[in-house]
Amino acid sequence: MARLAARLRPAVAPVAAVPTRADGGPIAIVGVSVRLPGGVDDPEQLWAHLRSGRAALGPVPPGRFDPAALGGAPGRAGYVEDLLTFDAPAFGLAEAEARAIDPRHRLLLLGTRAALA
Repeated sequence: MARLAARLRPAVAPVAAVPTRADGGPIAIVGVSVRLPGGVDDPEQLWAHLRSGRAALGPVPPGRFDPAALGGAPGRAGYVEDLLTFDAPAFGLAEAEARAIDPRHRLLLLGTRAALA
C-alpha cells in the first residue's frame, strides 16, 4: 500500500488557492444550485444531508409512474421532489410547451435561475 501511495503522490497536482483560467486570470463563481432527492434544494441542505448520513431513497412520487406496470421497476429510489411543478410563464413558455419539455431540461432551467438569483 505504501508503494502504491508513493507512486500516486507525484501524479496529484497541488490545488491552487484561487481557481484560474488557462490565461492565468481568476475564475468568478457567480452562483450555485442544488436539486437532489431527499428534499435537498440548496447547498446548506446538501451539507446537512451529507453530515446526517441518511439515504435519500423513497417511494415513487404520486403521478410519476406505476412501478408494477413496468414489471420490476424499483419502488424505492432517489426521486427529486416536485419534479412536475414548473412555473412556465416565468420562462416565457406556454403551459402546453412546458409539459412537452423533458423534466431534466426543466430541472436545468430551474437550477440555472436559482444559481443566478
